[in-house]
Formats: sequence, C-alpha cells, structure tokens
Amino acid sequence: MSRWLSALLGGVVLVATAVVFWTASNQTNITPPVSPSPTPVTPAPVPVPPAQAPVAEEAAPPPPPPAAAAAATLSASGFAITAAAQSDQQPTHAELVQRWAEAGLDAQLKRMKTSLRLSADREKLWDPFESAVKDGGRARVVALQKEQGDNLSPMDRLTAKADRLAQSGANLEKIVGAAEPLYATLDDTQKHKFITLGRTLVPERGRFVKEIRRVGKGTP
Repeated sequence: MSRWLSALLGGVVLVATAVVFWTASNQTNITPPVSPSPTPVTPAPVPVPPAQAPVAEEAAPPPPPPAAAAAATLSASGFAITAAAQSDQQPTHAELVQRWAEAGLDAQLKRMKTSLRLSADREKLWDPFESAVKDGGRARVVALQKEQGDNLSPMDRLTAKADRLAQSGANLEKIVGAAEPLYATLDDTQKHKFITLGRTLVPERGRFVKEIRRVGKGTP
C-alpha cells in the first residue's frame, strides 16, 4: 500500500512538473501580437504658385537740366505768341476786296480760254494777254479804294478819279497790245468769242471792242 501511494505521489509530482514546465515554455514562446503599422500616406503635393517676377517699374525720365528746361519754356512761349499774333492778324477790308476781285477775274479768264480752245502754240500768246488783264484789274481796285477814301476832300476825290480814269485808259492800251498777236491767229468764230468774252474783263467794254477790231483790221 505504501509503495502504491508513493508511486502515485511520484506520478502526480511528475505530471505537475511537466505541466509547469509546459506552461513556462508556452509563455516564453508566445509572441505578443504586433499591430500592423499603418502605411504612411504621402500627402499630395500642394501646387506652389510660380514666383512672380518683380515687375520692373518704368523709370521716370530724369528731369531736364535747368538750361534745357528754360530753353524749352521760352520756345513754347514764343510759338504760342507767334500763333496768337497770326490768329489776330485778320485781313483788312481792302485786302478782302482785292482777293475777291482777283478770284472773279481768274474765273472769267479760265472760262474765256476754255471757250477759245487754243492750240499749244496759241497758248503761248495767251499768257501775255492774261498777265496784262490781271495787272490792270489789280491797279483798278487800288485806284478805286484810293478814290473812295474817307479822309479825301471833294477836290482830292475828283483828282483821284481823274487819275483812275487815266490809268484805266493806259491799262486798256496794254491789254489790247498784248491781245493783238493772239487775236491775229484766231479764226472768225474764235475772234467773235474773244470779243464777246474779253469785253467783260474790263469796265471800258465799248472801247475794248473798238480797239480789238481796229487792231484786227490792221488799222493804226
């Protein structure tokens, strides 16, 4: 009995020893669970705006030297004064009358020349006649203005009128003399037009017609 009990106790001790050894061995070999480390997420690249190039400010032009500034000021002032003086210089009444008379005479001469239909050779003879008519027209306007002056006495006005008539007669002789070479080359139709249109160029219409016909016939 005692032997059996001893054997039983020994078996229990062995079993207990084996259990303890196995438990210790399992605790030693058990690896605690490792939680998986989260996968690092690479943040999306934040777009960085391109560096703006500094805007170069336009450099202000350096101020002109005092001498140049003074010269520019004087030049501008002189130009302004000249422009103002020119704008203030309006033509006088006498100048306007002279311009109107010349413009009207030019129109009459152009109409007369166009109507005559002159050839190239005859146009050379036309130029002296046209110049004589224009000279006589200018002189006539000046004489009339002198005769109509405000400060003339009655006697002075009569004298000025006599001078104008005498000058007008002399101018007519020059016009007829300049017209003679041209008139001699015209045919009958052209001569008729020359007399009809030419007499409107001078105030002495009757005398102009008479003198042109006289030189056309060759009578002195």
